Amino acid sequence: MRRVLNILRVFIIKLHRYHPYWHKYDAATQAALRRKLIKKRWTLGMFEAKYRQPEWCNYPEALSGPMGCWKLDSDGVHSLYDCMFCDELKI
Repeated sequence: MRRVLNILRVFIIKLHRYHPYWHKYDAATQAALRRKLIKKRWTLGMFEAKYRQPEWCNYPEALSGPMGCWKLDSDGVHSLYDCMFCDELKI
């Protein structure tokens, strides 16, 4: 049991080293990544652990698919300007 916990801890540490922002990818790259992750049978939890929402976003779990930010999920956010009129913008 202890060995399994150590393996999980190392895996989580490695995951957090590379933690890119989802909004920085262009539309084609996001679509390609979605297809790739679906083929690998990733869950939303795995996706949220790998990618981050923008630092100006105050929406709780914005990348959580249908319950998250629809604009961020549908390739509508690439800069702060895209979120100017959002209620969840950090000021």
